[in-house]
Amino acid sequence: MTSSDNQFQSTEKEQYFSSQSLNRTILRHRAPVAIALVYYVWILYSAWSMSDLWSWNLEDGLIWSSGGFGMFFPIPIEPGMAAVITQAGIIDQVFYLVFIHSGIWILWIILGLLYIFSPYRLNVGVVKRKLGMKSVET
Repeated sequence: MTSSDNQFQSTEKEQYFSSQSLNRTILRHRAPVAIALVYYVWILYSAWSMSDLWSWNLEDGLIWSSGGFGMFFPIPIEPGMAAVITQAGIIDQVFYLVFIHSGIWILWIILGLLYIFSPYRLNVGVVKRKLGMKSVET
């Protein structure tokens, strides 16, 4: 570049985030996150409403206090009515430990709502240039 080319370059610093108005198009693009968030809240509510039917301890993990096989994920189902203690499946135990017991569910809900209703978007091109990645032309 010559010195005359440098005079015409913008003196503004490239921003990682840009502001945009929330319109129907933006909200439509963020709809899958909204659907996933509603699904996640439904599972958490179902787990809370079934809280008298399951318990957690270090020795046995997650156990259902009534007979039959209940589950949290992918569709919450209450266990049967028999007075038999059964151990939950590995997927339900992992789901319980990661999302319910650790308290990370609060963070997931907050981040989901912030993403859906945020008027800012990430400028991927600026991030790629800053990291030295090649931009993909589409």
